[in-house]
Amino acid sequence: MAKKIIYGILFATFSGLILFSSFRSGADHSAAGGRIVGWLNDVFFYGRLSEYEKNAIVGVGAKFLGHFSLFLGAGLFGFLWLSQFDI
Repeated sequence: MAKKIIYGILFATFSGLILFSSFRSGADHSAAGGRIVGWLNDVFFYGRLSEYEKNAIVGVGAKFLGHFSLFLGAGLFGFLWLSQFDI
């Protein structure tokens, strides 16, 4: 029973994040990604990344980490949640 609840909550969380993300504009995503990559640039690259490189990191991060990870998590936990029912 506990697995069913945990998987259901995680499935709902990932699904909610997908919905929340879909209502944000591209400018909002770029601004958030710009803040994150600015921090990465300062901490790991000592401010040496060009604007092109920073934009490339934001693009890869949004496409791979954002889309792929959210849909992977929603699909995985949705499957695990549904597998807990005796159908």
